[in-house]
Amino acid sequence: MNSWKNYIWKVPLYCWIAGIIDFHLSLRMLSWTLLRLPDGTITSDNTKSIIVYAIIFMVSFFIGGFVFFRKMTKKEIFYSTSVLTVYGILLALVQKMFHITSGFAVMWMLHLWQPFEMFSFFSQLLSNLGVNLWVVIFIEIFTPYLFIFFGKKKIFTAVF
Repeated sequence: MNSWKNYIWKVPLYCWIAGIIDFHLSLRMLSWTLLRLPDGTITSDNTKSIIVYAIIFMVSFFIGGFVFFRKMTKKEIFYSTSVLTVYGILLALVQKMFHITSGFAVMWMLHLWQPFEMFSFFSQLLSNLGVNLWVVIFIEIFTPYLFIFFGKKKIFTAVF
């Protein structure tokens, strides 16, 4: 295993960059989901929205797994993902403790939540199924652990 400095920030950094790209991509793609109702109001088709988020998730997930994390071991990906998960837990706790649900502070929370943007497919799907918001957030915080499936198994080598 390489020095922890070589891999510990790979998953958080990738998720942050992918989150920024995915956010802007989803804004452009979600225009495809807009519908005008007979009374003139505009709404979004939930099925199409979930499809858009699923496509964005799959592309980001497989690019991360096959391009950026394929040379890392499962253990390295676990530790790197744990950094991101601890960050997400702290962010959720701050939001819960200070009741940050509206106003200017929410804009900051949206920016701080960027590393989890690529996993918003799960939150969209679960929210449409009526799952509690805090359960959805908890699940979204732990979804980066899915990257572990792309890690290689550490092969035992004798030290001479």
